[in-house]
Amino acid sequence: MGNHNPFVTGQVTWNLGHKNSGDGVKSEMRTSSVATNLISNDQSIRGNRNSKVYHLPKGCPSYEKVSPRNIVPFDTEIDAQNAGYRKAGNCK
Repeated sequence: MGNHNPFVTGQVTWNLGHKNSGDGVKSEMRTSSVATNLISNDQSIRGNRNSKVYHLPKGCPSYEKVSPRNIVPFDTEIDAQNAGYRKAGNCK
């Protein structure tokens, strides 16, 4: 039916303990662990990698509450949205 998902077609099956390899991921968000650890405190937009929510430095009370290990920095709101993040509901 035009579905090229290898799991649907039976070419690949899930196994208990499966580890994702990232094969086939076509996202500009793929970064090395070194790059994600070089997060600066320059008041950039902070995305939360777990919740896929971004926080602005001004007007978002949860900006400082994002765990450092979960911060994904963005230059603009458009960059965050293009990466699949949504604006935090408590941002003004």
